[in-house]
Amino acid sequence: MPTLATTGAGGVLGLGLAEALKNFPCFQRSTSLGSRSQPSFWENSWNPMDLLVPEEPQRWLQSQAPQLLLHAGAMTRLDDCEANPKACHRTNLEATRELCAAALEIGTSLLFVSTDQVFDGRAETYSEDSTPSPIHNYGRSKAEAEQIVLEAGGVVARLPLLLGGEATPQRKGADTALRQSMQAGQTIKLFEDEFRAPLPASSAAQGLLLLLEAMKSPNPPRGVFHFSGNEPVSRLQLGQMVQTAHHLSATLLPTQAASWNGPPRPLRLVLTHERATEELSWKAPNLRQYLSADSTP
Repeated sequence: MPTLATTGAGGVLGLGLAEALKNFPCFQRSTSLGSRSQPSFWENSWNPMDLLVPEEPQRWLQSQAPQLLLHAGAMTRLDDCEANPKACHRTNLEATRELCAAALEIGTSLLFVSTDQVFDGRAETYSEDSTPSPIHNYGRSKAEAEQIVLEAGGVVARLPLLLGGEATPQRKGADTALRQSMQAGQTIKLFEDEFRAPLPASSAAQGLLLLLEAMKSPNPPRGVFHFSGNEPVSRLQLGQMVQTAHHLSATLLPTQAASWNGPPRPLRLVLTHERATEELSWKAPNLRQYLSADSTP
């Protein structure tokens, strides 16, 4: 049986997880993935599982019977969650409820990956103790799922905007998406009034694995942890930093998220991460140094 089972490793976080696992021997060879298809970069064991299918998540977890579960699978695109609220509710909330029930039944400790999007963006920063205040379907589904996990004795880890490589053509880090658009000669409109604290997926994955290690201890942590970058930047500033790091010539046009006609967007999502720093000795990397290193041939 695997020590660790995980869901949702087919995207950018999964790329970071596959990289970070190399530094965690206790998990590297005993990690199983449940997803609809096996990611090309995933070298550990894989078993098919679809969060959209009722009762399939719990059957999958019962068959794996791991010591730990990292539940990162979710429907994350804001537009998709607004256009398909039933699928969003099923994937993000009901599947989590089923996994919690199965985890309690078989004695699996659960770490749930959530998001900074559970907040409304009106505060300067958000700590682990801040009360969720979601303003769209995605945020609401994740906030409700958080509560289910916490009531079941699980742990919640909130992540910010992730940076990293390309898992699939549709799933790539924010910096990679910007760089590829610039290299294609596109004119890019970027919000100058929406601020995030982006984090490399590899750093987020390292934090999650440190937390999972702590959950194996006799005194396991409880509650909520944040893993986030230290530097709040607007989407426009991030684009400018990517442009500088990769020495690209591109046209970046400032635009306003406040006047965007899509789903409501929180304008400032900056997570603080005191617990991760103090209890796990986790540190967020310098954003500019990360982008510069990523641009090195």
